[in-house]
Amino acid sequence: MPAIGTILSIGSQEVLAGASTYALGKIFAAHFSGDGTLLNVDIEEMRKQFEAWLPKVKQVAEEAQRAQLEDSVMATIEKLKALKDKGGISDEEFKAANKDPLEKVTK
Repeated sequence: MPAIGTILSIGSQEVLAGASTYALGKIFAAHFSGDGTLLNVDIEEMRKQFEAWLPKVKQVAEEAQRAQLEDSVMATIEKLKALKDKGGISDEEFKAANKDPLEKVTK
């Protein structure tokens, strides 16, 4: 299952992008919900807030990604089992195909 590594690397980019976007959204929402305007944006203060928010939202995003990966692995295993049950692959092929996805989830 070589595609799993590619999916994980793409997924990690999505996690960082999503976490960054969420953190920036929270910072700007807080700024503009008060007396904030484009004219009084304090970039240094926003950078500090971003650095505080990012680890929190990144952890949430990583947990969501892990849950999605587990669901994807289970769906793959179920499809392989159905294929094995129909005689499309042997028991040995089924076991070999399931080894890589299971290792990704248990790491």
